[in-house]
Amino acid sequence: MIINSKYITTPPKRRSTLPRIYFSIMKRLARTEWYIRTNFNYYFRLLFSKNLLRQNKICILIPSRNRPEKLERLLESVINKTKFKNRIKILVSLDEDEKKTDSYEKVKELYKSKDLFVEYQYRNCTSHSERVTLLANKYPEEDLFFFLADDCIFVLPNWDTYLDFIESKTDQNEPFSIWTRSNIIHEKFYYLHSDCPIVNKHWFKKLGYIGGKFKNNGLQKTPTGFEDLWTVELGRLTKKFIITKKFILDHICAFFSGNENEFDETAEIRRLEKKEDFASSWFMTKNIREEEAKKLLN
Repeated sequence: MIINSKYITTPPKRRSTLPRIYFSIMKRLARTEWYIRTNFNYYFRLLFSKNLLRQNKICILIPSRNRPEKLERLLESVINKTKFKNRIKILVSLDEDEKKTDSYEKVKELYKSKDLFVEYQYRNCTSHSERVTLLANKYPEEDLFFFLADDCIFVLPNWDTYLDFIESKTDQNEPFSIWTRSNIIHEKFYYLHSDCPIVNKHWFKKLGYIGGKFKNNGLQKTPTGFEDLWTVELGRLTKKFIITKKFILDHICAFFSGNENEFDETAEIRRLEKKEDFASSWFMTKNIREEEAKKLLN
């Protein structure tokens, strides 16, 4: 790497004038470098990877709380936009004290009647990573693990076959991640980040978790809401990633401009969670990410 990735992942903070100017210059150079690297990697694999195209089994992992209507909207988009629904498993994590259990159960039965595989887990956890890891552990032999927020919807017709095409350009028998594109507020930096990265089963088996590290590992947990950044940073450190050029998702997040009507109790909880001291946690776990990257490469 020519430029340290800290100029990409370091959260904003107050600096005096000269350090601020220097950091701004380095950040622009880092973005330019990774624009070139990411796109070169994509087109090189597109042209020279000769793997067989195969139909992958896909696990969609969704933490949800008090939002059955948003989960229903997501499931409806799966019905409408998926070509081969029989290879999709939708696993949803709910808290034991979920207030809207009856509504969630009705949603599940509705979509099971439409031949969609939907399964719930009721369990209190310390983080979203712990939630989705417990879900993934139920079906560890699935090919791809897709960590989604319940306020997303699929917008690309036949998105599953497009992922098959992208997956065929990866190192299929090694840990790998796919950075999906969505219409998120920072989408113009698609070559640096993905809100909803996918990992393959080899990645999951090497690390033993989806998303970021959490407290049950005896380590500092990844702050809630930043699990995607952890996965992307590991992809960047190992070069084990490929972007998607097509938009797969619409992330209808309450914090994005124009989505104010999406704000609810769960969004308020997440707003407060995002006030955690992310910078301190991120710097404290730098050596852990480096060790995790080594696991993926070994």
